[in-house]
Amino acid sequence: MKKLEIKMLSKEIAKNLKKGGEDLHYLREFCKILKEKPKILNLLSNPLIPFDVRKETFLKTMELLKIPKVSKAILYSLFKNYILGILTEILEEIEKEKLKMENVLPVDIFLSTEVEDDLKEKIIKYLEKEFGRKIKPNFHLKPELLGGFEAISESYHISASINSFLKAFKIKEEIWQ
Repeated sequence: MKKLEIKMLSKEIAKNLKKGGEDLHYLREFCKILKEKPKILNLLSNPLIPFDVRKETFLKTMELLKIPKVSKAILYSLFKNYILGILTEILEEIEKEKLKMENVLPVDIFLSTEVEDDLKEKIIKYLEKEFGRKIKPNFHLKPELLGGFEAISESYHISASINSFLKAFKIKEEIWQ
């Protein structure tokens, strides 16, 4: 399934969840089960097992987990169309869309080493001021950075590291020669 199709499907799912008064909790839980026990996904997706057997197993699972009506319908639709495996991608898209609606920008922040929480807070405040809105930070370690940080979102890339400064200086030096 293409990224655009997943995006469109995610919007539709989010709309149905909202209309039914449900959140992502049950979809996340089911997704977690599929990640922890990939054999379940293999069983539910295996075309060599008769559909009726897989369907019965699926519905019993929904019953045991007490999955509410809308979430059950969504999961059943994914199951029936052999695309339960993309549930993780769908949830990620729904989360992105939800953040957009709240005017929050998801940002991956790369640091060269682990830093104290107060420094992370300062970086967050700086980026929120720079971007002009709230951010949802996701911190990562990137040892090849020489101090500083790098922040990447869908439409922004800020590099405030010694490494990026040195690269920029090298480019300027080549231009001068």
